[in-house]
Amino acid sequence: MTDLVTIIYVHVDDLKAATRSGLFTLPDEPDQKASDAALMTTALVGELLPLPS
Repeated sequence: MTDLVTIIYVHVDDLKAATRSGLFTLPDEPDQKASDAALMTTALVGELLPLPS
């Protein structure tokens, strides 16, 4: 499971770095705790894994 999350994170982070088109941006908060890639990874893993709510 950890490997899956790591693989998804790396791909999301690489894709985000490669595109930098500005189509997806989160507000820059001074005390932001997570990166855009971490938030998108959490959303993707939540959709992919059939875990009960």
